[in-house]
Amino acid sequence: MDGAMIISITTPLINFAEIGKMEVLESLFGTLYIPPAVTNELAAKSVHFPLVAQVKAS
Repeated sequence: MDGAMIISITTPLINFAEIGKMEVLESLFGTLYIPPAVTNELAAKSVHFPLVAQVKAS
């Protein structure tokens, strides 16, 4: 999907991060755009889902 873009909510990012498969989203959609509100929610949920720390805001 050349030029595809995804803007994501929190749940799929947490799920893919926790199973170590963030590259699947990146290979399907290229750049992931994560809104500030989602970044804040990921930070808040990182206590329960430590692997979300690998998700970088963009």
